[in-house]
Amino acid sequence: MTDDNQRAEHRAEHTHNSSMQHPLSDGGVMAHSTAQPSQSFSIQDGAAHHSDRLLKTLHECEHMCHRTITVLLEATDTSMRFRQIQLLRECAKTCKDTAQSLSANSPFARKKVKLCAKVCESCGNECLHFHDSHSQRCGHMCLKCAHECRKFVGAA
Repeated sequence: MTDDNQRAEHRAEHTHNSSMQHPLSDGGVMAHSTAQPSQSFSIQDGAAHHSDRLLKTLHECEHMCHRTITVLLEATDTSMRFRQIQLLRECAKTCKDTAQSLSANSPFARKKVKLCAKVCESCGNECLHFHDSHSQRCGHMCLKCAHECRKFVGAA
């Protein structure tokens, strides 16, 4: 085989490999692209930054709600805290679900973020009715999460 034939064969192989499709974990396919990033890439980076910050806040809020539930259930009288515990459970569950949808780029993520803002705000306000330090910290965390959710929806 001549050098020219070897180079032509190598170019044909390279062209074939650069257009191959790679399977994704969910069964879909993604075309391999060698295109250079465009100006819109920086906008996507900004959205990714907002998304990362929101994911961090969602996880913190979820964990704070779980910790507060644990503390409250260890208390002797939880009858006065029924609504608070109910909202804490709902808030933790909603934050977790929202984070999962956001991470998976779900088409419903934006709607879930809006709902999460409402749930976190309700939980935060309920927690702030109680003067113990756990409820106060959790209330502020929930309101911060609600704020971050609204900020994300406004920026997205």
